Amino acid sequence: MKVVAYYRYSTDNKNQVDNSEARQRDTVERVIYRRAKEGWQLIGSYTDKAVSGTDDKPELISLREAVEKGKIHVDIIAIDELSRLSRRSLMDIGSDIQWIKDAGIKLSIASRNNGDPFTIEEFADDLSLMVDQFQNNQYVKKLSRQVTNGLRTKFAKGALGWT
Repeated sequence: MKVVAYYRYSTDNKNQVDNSEARQRDTVERVIYRRAKEGWQLIGSYTDKAVSGTDDKPELISLREAVEKGKIHVDIIAIDELSRLSRRSLMDIGSDIQWIKDAGIKLSIASRNNGDPFTIEEFADDLSLMVDQFQNNQYVKKLSRQVTNGLRTKFAKGALGWT
């Protein structure tokens, strides 16, 4: 089984990047290593750095293009948790995962069920995954409101440096 690891972190803060990247890599690679007896072989990794889960992900797009052009064959995409793949709404997540379904690639979420791989069809039938995705999207919306409110408060106090 040819496995590609996909990592994404949404900040460029060095301490958070170091922690997030190391945690994701450790979790995903541990699953792949344990599954080597089952034929899992890590053939590469793609990392989107400082990219929001609701935005287009350049490295995920590069992976999709490599698969679609036949440059690489992938059986499984391994991720740390679903929010690393996407934080888009349930209605919009298709833009991040439809190609995975079309290519017949399975997903492995390292933090879930020991990384057992599943198809996108199984994802759509798993209510707990759908709830996770809904919560991922709600988290982004809440965080956005909090940041906006914080900036408004700073602006009102003249603390942003603008006059």
